[in-house]
Amino acid sequence: MRRLPDVGESGRTSIAFRSAILVALFTLAAISCSSKRCTCPRRETPTSGRATVRVGLFTDKQGRHFSEGFSFSRGATTRVYLGADPAEIDFFAAVKINSEGKALGVVYLDQADTTGDFLSVGGGPSEEEGRAAFDSLECVPRSPFHGVVCPAAPYRVVLVRTKHHRFGKIFVVDTTLSNHLETPDGASCGTCCGQVTFDWVFQPDGERCFK
Repeated sequence: MRRLPDVGESGRTSIAFRSAILVALFTLAAISCSSKRCTCPRRETPTSGRATVRVGLFTDKQGRHFSEGFSFSRGATTRVYLGADPAEIDFFAAVKINSEGKALGVVYLDQADTTGDFLSVGGGPSEEEGRAAFDSLECVPRSPFHGVVCPAAPYRVVLVRTKHHRFGKIFVVDTTLSNHLETPDGASCGTCCGQVTFDWVFQPDGERCFK
């Protein structure tokens, strides 16, 4: 019978050393993935911030007309010029107008298209109570969303489902109505103007929880 070559003492030491390293790596991976501070791949971290969306048809210094909407993916208010595609806008702000063309005194959140939805989940009569309701809302309930406009009353908490089936929550801080409004760079709105300021949290990966 043919005898296998002897690897020698140094060879056996090298093999044993490499085996020990592999065992240590597997053990470390098991510990890190079972820990509360798991370092393995996990879902994206929610994004958050504060934004103001202005209501009305604005005209910039070049004479171009635009409105404003909010994009969760950008995390920012975005201008949409007339004729442009509001592809990244998740919702606009709007004002209810009567038959005489006068604002009814309520700011609404309005869909950017027919696939976005809202779900009002309460809030509170004071900013403190509304903020507590907003902060305690950790997961999106299994309630049906409605494809209609949603009143943006101060201290109201609203869930938004985007056209990509991702979820955001907003807390309305303040709303304003005016017959004239200007942006910091000089664009102006001359009738049925306003704005809504809100805090927001967005889950980019489609999960229903914000924690």
